Amino acid sequence: MERPEGLWPFTVMVLDQIELIGSAALKIEAHDEGDLEGADFLWGELTPHLELSEGEYMRIDQEAGEFSTAFGQRGCCGGDPTWGDGLRFLQPTTENAALVARAFCDYFTQHADA
Repeated sequence: MERPEGLWPFTVMVLDQIELIGSAALKIEAHDEGDLEGADFLWGELTPHLELSEGEYMRIDQEAGEFSTAFGQRGCCGGDPTWGDGLRFLQPTTENAALVARAFCDYFTQHADA
């Protein structure tokens, strides 16, 4: 999967770790360039066959140099519901990138098996 320009450096580290695990994000969206606290989106499930949902993702948010994650679902209308299965206030280290990558892979593996 080609990576878009403008991803948080920590998001790039997470993607590297996901690839080391032997997995991949199905779609990658970078935060808006002007939004210094915006989220990058790593999609683990795409549902183009559903009328009301585009799929599910992990979002990576940055605030004051620390990163947090959350899982969510993109609705075709009504906004994106997210739930608290994420990690919070992580320093951008390789160890934390590996932790986030494992969470991404575990979530979407379990979700696919359900």
